[in-house]
Amino acid sequence: SERGDIYKKYAQQLVDMGHAFPCFCTAEELDQMRAEQQAKGETPRYDGRALLLTKEEVQRRLDAG
Repeated sequence: SERGDIYKKYAQQLVDMGHAFPCFCTAEELDQMRAEQQAKGETPRYDGRALLLTKEEVQRRLDAG
């Protein structure tokens, strides 16, 4: 859609500026992460695991779809 293209453009700008990053977690992984944090009495939040990926790995995953 037209809006989708607009959103992708601005999302890419955020990534390029270092203000955002792609995440490749599945819904199931995020659910598990949330459940584990709640079981420990922690406030659920994203743990930033995608930040540990190399630029090459990010590109490989993006290319793979």
